[in-house]
Amino acid sequence: MILPGTTLDLSIAGESDTNPVDGMEQTTGLYLRIRNGTHDGRLIRLGQRKCTIGASSSCTLRLVSPACQPVHCVIIRGRRGTAIRRWSHDTRLNGEEFLDSWLQPGDLLEVGDVTLEIVADRLSPDQHRGSLLQATDSERRRQVTHERLASSRQTNRRRVQRLVRLVRRVSQQLGLVHVELAGERDRVEQLTSQADLLHRQLDEVTASEQRSLEDNELHRQRIESLETELGELES
Repeated sequence: MILPGTTLDLSIAGESDTNPVDGMEQTTGLYLRIRNGTHDGRLIRLGQRKCTIGASSSCTLRLVSPACQPVHCVIIRGRRGTAIRRWSHDTRLNGEEFLDSWLQPGDLLEVGDVTLEIVADRLSPDQHRGSLLQATDSERRRQVTHERLASSRQTNRRRVQRLVRLVRRVSQQLGLVHVELAGERDRVEQLTSQADLLHRQLDEVTASEQRSLEDNELHRQRIESLETELGELES
């Protein structure tokens, strides 16, 4: 795919017939169609007999991208046909390395991260209109994709906002529950302390009653002993 930052500069100093096809202009020249990236489907017309492709500002077709070399190749159009010479190793024709080759319609030229399809040396008016329709369809598809992505982003944004509000509401409720639990914990601790105190007091009362019973038993035994002694004395 075309890397971010890749741009097309379809002009050269002193010449004005190298441009993207955006209307019913001339139908002569070498026609290339971009086959990847954001410019996919765009038709380019190179009207010069000798055309260069690369990142250099002097190139007929300038590709500004970190993946592009200053000059990738030179294309020469003549009576026998259209030939290409490779000037950079990062240039392939139909996926293969080459030095010199003839260009035919349907060939795929890879220059850096850009793929160009060789359409024809010239287009008939019907072919020209067909290419324009294809470019329009490609633009329409990109627009539909962009609208779908925008709608999806908006839907996801609303969903995230709802989730954020829900998380905040749950967090607030949990905070209230924690406060209530803390209050209940304090009350439980207070009641536990009171129960411990009552248990201690009950133990003390029980021990006191036990001592009283023991003392009463001793007093009773002493009284009985005194009564026995008194009876013996009286007899």
